[in-house]
Amino acid sequence: MVPAPYVCDPPEFRSFWAKESADLLDPFSWSTSPEPVFATCYEHGNYGPGHNSCTKAGDDVLLVYHAHTYPEIVGDPLWNPVRHTFVKPRRRDAQGMPVFGRSSTL
Repeated sequence: MVPAPYVCDPPEFRSFWAKESADLLDPFSWSTSPEPVFATCYEHGNYGPGHNSCTKAGDDVLLVYHAHTYPEIVGDPLWNPVRHTFVKPRRRDAQGMPVFGRSSTL
């Protein structure tokens, strides 16, 4: 599971997981990644990646998310209408954990 912060602050995703047999209602069943798995990419001009979802296209799993193309949000971030939708493939590492890589370019 990769929850997104409601205002993208900090502008990053961290991954959460639990063992298949775990009690998902027990907060101590969950682990979190020590480092962000997806974050702002200054090089690509992609800031504050936000709410996301995964979908399938054939055999590929795709990450669909929104982000801004400018570094500073003016005004209330919850009412800022200028978000762009991005889609990128989601891969897995040798342990089966998702690898998101860097955010896409516009």
